[in-house]
Amino acid sequence: MGPLTVYEAISAMRKLSARGQEVSFSFMSYSESKQQTEGIVEVRRARLRPRSQHTVFLN
Repeated sequence: MGPLTVYEAISAMRKLSARGQEVSFSFMSYSESKQQTEGIVEVRRARLRPRSQHTVFLN
């Protein structure tokens, strides 16, 4: 199995989370308002929640 796209990885994490399994991931932090990064953030033993309704987050 080769590298996954971001969308493939999220889909795989959703499937694992739905089965009650935990996932780990990391990303590079960035604050647009401060225009700086705090480096790499590691998230361990996470479970993704189902998507919320898009109307909840309307600005």
